[in-house]
Amino acid sequence: MKEIRTPLLIFAICIVICACLAIALAFFASDSQKKIKYAPEDGYAFQQLYENEDLGDYDLVEVGIGSLDYLDTTLVYADTDVQDVDRSALEQGIINASFLSGPGGTVPHFVGFAQIDHVDESQGSITVSGYGPTIEKALEAKQLTLETGKEYLSRGEALLSDVNEGDLIAVEFMLPQDSDPYFGFIWATDDQKNIRLIDHPETYTTTPSSNTLPSNDISISTEKIYSLDEAHSISVGYITNVDPSLFEEGVLDSLALEVPQQVILYSYATVDSVSDKTATFSHFGSNFSEIIGTDSLELLIDSTDEHLFNGEATLSQIAAGNTVVLSVVLGFDSSDVSTGYVWLVDEQGAIIPQ
Repeated sequence: MKEIRTPLLIFAICIVICACLAIALAFFASDSQKKIKYAPEDGYAFQQLYENEDLGDYDLVEVGIGSLDYLDTTLVYADTDVQDVDRSALEQGIINASFLSGPGGTVPHFVGFAQIDHVDESQGSITVSGYGPTIEKALEAKQLTLETGKEYLSRGEALLSDVNEGDLIAVEFMLPQDSDPYFGFIWATDDQKNIRLIDHPETYTTTPSSNTLPSNDISISTEKIYSLDEAHSISVGYITNVDPSLFEEGVLDSLALEVPQQVILYSYATVDSVSDKTATFSHFGSNFSEIIGTDSLELLIDSTDEHLFNGEATLSQIAAGNTVVLSVVLGFDSSDVSTGYVWLVDEQGAIIPQ
């Protein structure tokens, strides 16, 4: 009887092993057949996400953030309001690859459902968990604490006072540079996991009125824009990656010329004066001044860091006599500019991210 059982047992084990191998081979074969859109070797950061018209031709797209190596292309959205994103996609977590105005405009934003663990109104922050695998792999963490926006809420975002611990919400945030805190926005949901838009007109009370904005007459030189050498017409991405010597003459963000068709300039500048809302600048690099057609600007500078995502300094951090890196965002047909962004620099001219 033992002699019969032994061969049968061996035969059964072989069948199990063969079945497992067949399943594994089938899995790897199907995975290897997936079409992947890879990041270009010589492109700008996350180009494979932002130039997304062809994503429908691929199954996966390379990401390379944390342990999120690849992402299903159905989880990459652009120019879509959060309430219009499929709920199953929000459960997984998506990347919002929409071009944004200003510096750092091509840094991916993550959006997804999460559960509130803790609300700290005194710090203006919220701690969440239970988000989907997209966000968990990108963060390589199961819990996230982020400061939340409370000004200029125009997309139905919620304030911390609108939500409670245990609630399911939608969160949106971008990965910060270095040791900066996480910052983002939140949306409330109803019992069916639908986004519940909340109107907060009072968050606009700090918006400057049009008659308080500084005015600067400028004249965009398209001839100068398209005659810049390749060294000074580059895809900027993270400004800290730019060779500081290029700011001496001035740098043009070449990516913004195409999408979203903006003129974004960077240059060393001297702070001439600082008021309660604005600062006056001069001594720009030759590329910068020739493109905008002026040698001095009075600009509105953010007084808080709530909407600064790329290491910029606030108005209170600069003073007359400082050398800074200045950036302005313009349209091709601009005849005026009223706002700008500034970065502090060290004695060698390297940017000091805030």
